[in-house]
Amino acid sequence: MRTHRSPGRVRLWARNVSVGTALLSLALFPATPTSAAEPSAYEAGVAAFDAGEFAAAYAAWLPLAHGGDADAQRNVALLLQTGRGVAQDRGAAFYWYRLAAEAGDATAANSIAMMYLAGDGLASDYIAAQAWLLRAAESGFGPALYNLGLLYERGLGVDLNDRTALGWYVLAAEAGQPGAIDRVVSARNRLQHLAGTPGDSPQRDRKSTRLNSSHGYISYAVFCLKK
Repeated sequence: MRTHRSPGRVRLWARNVSVGTALLSLALFPATPTSAAEPSAYEAGVAAFDAGEFAAAYAAWLPLAHGGDADAQRNVALLLQTGRGVAQDRGAAFYWYRLAAEAGDATAANSIAMMYLAGDGLASDYIAAQAWLLRAAESGFGPALYNLGLLYERGLGVDLNDRTALGWYVLAAEAGQPGAIDRVVSARNRLQHLAGTPGDSPQRDRKSTRLNSSHGYISYAVFCLKK
């Protein structure tokens, strides 16, 4: 059974994947809690990682990953994906991410989605990416909520739908995801523009221009995730 770790601080690795609009890929590493006790193997791995001793971190986490520790599985996956402290192996990274994601780790599910979006060791597959983002979003994971908004805003693997995109951005903002509020503000401005623009299909007009837009625009809705 997975043991939830609640550290006082969290180490963050971020990698942006460009698909017209940057998508967020986050790997969270719980740091060593303040304690007088002997550090656990997991915490020893965190300390090694923080010191840049990636091979030692991998050696500490791998047995835990084999034992079913989802946090260790996710961390091992990231080291394998990036080739830190171990030979790069994206196939093995996917294996460990998937085990962690199936145990309920939202960060791992989001990372799998990023691999599909970028074609990073996997064939590019926007539909599979959306499925993993939905899985991560079930727990209210801010980056996944934000990334789902981007998929609908850009029409990647889904029908372009500004209102649905906005629904995800609102949820991401409520989850405290950086950048989401800016998307909501932009959405309100775009809604006002589209409301005053004649034509029978603002969405259709956007389909012809979305891949050439360097910023992307969305229509405002409080939340219309089903539309």
